Amino acid sequence: MNALTLIITPGLDLISAAGLSVEFCGHTVRTFALTTEGTRKDRTIQTMSVMGPSVLLGVALTNLPGIVCLNWANAQLIEIFFFRMNFVMTLLGIAHGLILLPVILAYFGPNANKMKIYEEQQKAIDELGRTRSETKTDKKTDSMKMKAKGSTKITPTGPEYGDLEESAF
Repeated sequence: MNALTLIITPGLDLISAAGLSVEFCGHTVRTFALTTEGTRKDRTIQTMSVMGPSVLLGVALTNLPGIVCLNWANAQLIEIFFFRMNFVMTLLGIAHGLILLPVILAYFGPNANKMKIYEEQQKAIDELGRTRSETKTDKKTDSMKMKAKGSTKITPTGPEYGDLEESAF
C-alpha cells in the first residue's frame, strides 16, 4: 500500500501541474495571439493589462489560501507531496505566467496574423448567425404547431414545472 501511495501522489502533482500551466500561461498566450494592434511589446502590454489581473486574482490568489492550509496537516505525506509541491508549482506558475512569459512574448512572440484572426471572427459570426436563424425557425415551427392544434396558451413544461402539458382555451 505504501508503494502505491508513492506512485499516485506524484502522478496527482503532474496532473495538477498540467492544469496550472494552462491557467497561468494558456490564456495569456491566446490573448496575445488574438491581439492585432501595435508591436509585440504593445501587444504584450495590452495582453497583460487584460489577462494579468485575471491570472493573479483568479488563479494564484484562489489556489494559495487552500494550499497554505495544508501546511498544518498532521500527515507528513500531505505536507510533502501536496503542500510543498503545490505551493512551489503555484509560485513558479506566478513567476512564469506574470514575469517570464510576457518578456518572452515581447521579444520572441509571433507577429499578429490579422488574416487568420479575421477568418476566425467571421467564422464565429457565421455560427452565431446560424444559431439565431435556427432559433427563429424553431419559433415559427412551434407557432405553426400551436395554430394547428388550436391552442392559444402554452403552459411551461418540464420537471421544474411538474411536467404540465399545453392547455387549450
